[in-house]
Amino acid sequence: MFRLFLLALITFSPSVFSDVDFFEMKKSALLSVASYQTTQQIEGRLSHVDYTLLRHNVLPESELSYFLAKAPSGLQYLSFRGTSNLENALVDLDLALVLDSHLNIQVHQGFAGAAKAAYNDLKPLLNY
Repeated sequence: MFRLFLLALITFSPSVFSDVDFFEMKKSALLSVASYQTTQQIEGRLSHVDYTLLRHNVLPESELSYFLAKAPSGLQYLSFRGTSNLENALVDLDLALVLDSHLNIQVHQGFAGAAKAAYNDLKPLLNY
């Protein structure tokens, strides 16, 4: 039943996908792989899509790796590496929920701490 509905949706409602830019989606997926690489490798990958690396960092306390890049249009692209070492796994295992005072919701303590440290590092470079 679900497959039939989905097929009908795609067949009869192509406008559902008209705002999706699959080229940009593919580019984002390819760039996300770069967060597992060295600064030099990231710069090489970004050069293929005319992005400029603004910052690549690995936080010492959590080994969280991320980079911030900028497109010629001014669009900024932020990519975080997933779990790839023991320090990252320990952050993942910090499961306690804490209240985020800005969002007013409960958040995963390990991820929240790593995200806050990355935000503090990147804040001077962000255009918002």
